[in-house]
Amino acid sequence: MPVSARDRYAFGFGCTAGHVLGLDELFERQSGPLKRVFESMIAAWERSVRQLGDGADVAKRSGSPDLERRLRYRIGVLQARILLLRETFLKQAPPA
Repeated sequence: MPVSARDRYAFGFGCTAGHVLGLDELFERQSGPLKRVFESMIAAWERSVRQLGDGADVAKRSGSPDLERRLRYRIGVLQARILLLRETFLKQAPPA
């Protein structure tokens, strides 16, 4: 259950016994399983980015600029999520 913290931009998670963990500590305690889940999510999202890119290329060649724009927007959303997971939870720099 989320609980408030001294820093208004930070928060912790508490249990019914009164224990409170910060977000970093929560992830550190579950680092193995969470890392595997995040890596799996990133791999799936990267496949989706490639597929959406292929679809956007087809839409462009077919003269469907609205569809191309919408697909490229979705690519940007997924790329932002991938970057967030890599930098925040996996502590990885983005690939060059």
